[in-house]
Amino acid sequence: MEKRIVLAGGSGFLGQSLARYLMIRGYMVTILTRGKTAAIDQIEYIHWDGVR
Repeated sequence: MEKRIVLAGGSGFLGQSLARYLMIRGYMVTILTRGKTAAIDQIEYIHWDGVR
């Protein structure tokens, strides 16, 4: 089974560090962001505004 984690607000300095830490340990990381949806360095960024 894949280990997956979703970080809300993970696009800041601490969130990026945590995402890299988790990725190194085998987690698939998805970050909810106010920016555009993208996939960068094996991290998935999903646009999210906190309401929808």
